[in-house]
Amino acid sequence: MSRRRNNYLGNVKRIGAPRGGPSEVYYALVSSSWARLALLFVIVFIISNALFAGIYLIDPGGIQGSDGSFFSAYFFSVQSMSTIGYGTMSPTTLWTNIWVTVEVMFGIVLIALTTGIVFAKFARPTANVLFSDAAIVTRRNGRPALMLRVANAREGALVAASMQLSVLRTDVTDEGDKLRRLSDLKLVRSSVPFFTLSWSIIHEIDAESPLHLLTAADWEYDDMALIALLTGHDGDYGTTVYAQRLYYGEDLRWGHRFVDVLANEERQITINYGDFHKTCPLDPPDARPSSRPAAV
Repeated sequence: MSRRRNNYLGNVKRIGAPRGGPSEVYYALVSSSWARLALLFVIVFIISNALFAGIYLIDPGGIQGSDGSFFSAYFFSVQSMSTIGYGTMSPTTLWTNIWVTVEVMFGIVLIALTTGIVFAKFARPTANVLFSDAAIVTRRNGRPALMLRVANAREGALVAASMQLSVLRTDVTDEGDKLRRLSDLKLVRSSVPFFTLSWSIIHEIDAESPLHLLTAADWEYDDMALIALLTGHDGDYGTTVYAQRLYYGEDLRWGHRFVDVLANEERQITINYGDFHKTCPLDPPDARPSSRPAAV
């Protein structure tokens, strides 16, 4: 498995970027993981109730049925914020009633924000697309080619699906400046009307290809990366979805082919996801070397 499997181009450290305001906070919450969002909610809930409990303790006799301890005030705060009100504890003074009112309003806003963020995460459409773990440099119809494959892991089809394949490499100018150059790769088929099962993405490495005569050593030396971006229209959500994958030189398998995963028996097409990532060496093996011989 690649050591940089989840290192996407969006993983960028930004220094001195302007602040985006409250909208960026909402975006960060919606785009965060479920575990991080749940942990944040628990922390906010515990801290806010602890603060209100401290406020209630300023007036020791303000809560009827309380023993005057911090935990008693804390659980009274939980009941007030969630508007449960079991009836065993109730506010008795003006100070406590004022802060109960403030806490109830705070709780309503907190619950509304949490509900909105959770709903937005559930409603956000995503493409359940499976990319092969490796891309292969192989031969197809007697010509060298770069291949990877994708599969639709959902029962529904993506309409008007398209694939864009690009290679990112380091380029040095005549002045010695290092630049990251992005070149598009021409595909045998870049779009399909319906994407239901699997799709083999093929780029023929001819004389006009940016990958012409490149070896595995070149991929490592130039820190090259292959960027795959699939977009399509999800009919269930009625919106465009996308999926992306990044391949480095260590993710390429030279002189291999993909194991077949599709079968058609008795008018029933099946796809075996268990073999989706498997490859095997070409037979006969590819004569194209994965590295150039050392200079003598």
